[in-house]
Amino acid sequence: MSSEHVGPITPQTVQPLKGVDFNHPAAAHVKIVDLDRAIVETTKKKVAIVGFAMSSAMAAPFDNPEYEVWGMNQLYRHIPRADRWFEIHHNWHEHVVEGTDHLGWLQAFPGPIYNCTKIAEIPNSVPFPRADCAAAGTDYWTSSIAYMIALAIRDGFTTIDLYGIDLVVGEEYAHQKPCAEFWIGVAQGRGLTIGIHQNSALLKHQFAYGYDSEPKSLVLLSELTKRLTWLRNERQKRIVEIANIDGAMQDSEMWLELGTLRSNQAQVSYEPPA
Repeated sequence: MSSEHVGPITPQTVQPLKGVDFNHPAAAHVKIVDLDRAIVETTKKKVAIVGFAMSSAMAAPFDNPEYEVWGMNQLYRHIPRADRWFEIHHNWHEHVVEGTDHLGWLQAFPGPIYNCTKIAEIPNSVPFPRADCAAAGTDYWTSSIAYMIALAIRDGFTTIDLYGIDLVVGEEYAHQKPCAEFWIGVAQGRGLTIGIHQNSALLKHQFAYGYDSEPKSLVLLSELTKRLTWLRNERQKRIVEIANIDGAMQDSEMWLELGTLRSNQAQVSYEPPA
């Protein structure tokens, strides 16, 4: 991937027209202390983890200086502030939005950027401390969200708020949601305060097992069953009616043929079916 920048890369040279403001007044100014161990310096105890679901992403506390804000991938195009970034993909340079300078933005980001390994061309690239984070729960990872929650646990945050995270739309998310919810459970079990926006689909069920007979949705399963039963009965009635009509048509065709033959002086007689 090529960079369009001329001269040294600084937060000022890669300031997007919209999106993350590197000089945001509420910025946490997180500093890397130990690259190999992924240890950073921060004064915050609250973190807002933000995803791409616009139903709640923009409700994150971007202007609240009590919070760090964590983003991922190319979400920087949409949110106004971020203190740590997560691009935890070995193929991070692929599937980039056309016309964007992903590498240039990552090179300019002033906070830590977590990846699978240290990326030489990104100054603040930090290898994600997978072993340390797994020790808080288990080595179970199916999404960036899971990594982010686990890191917040390891780094001593007392509050984790989740925004823009549903993990329900698209086939990829079918196996991601349970893992994110597992790490939410680990965090709660360790006494952390977890905030989930009301528009999020995380930790929500359609019905309470044992208390409700079926999931609550726009159309109930019992309603669909009744509808299908009625349609099957109606279909059977129509099949019988069609069979009767077919028999009547065959009978009429026989009489038409007999009448035609007799009108042409053919000596034929009617022989009833055996």
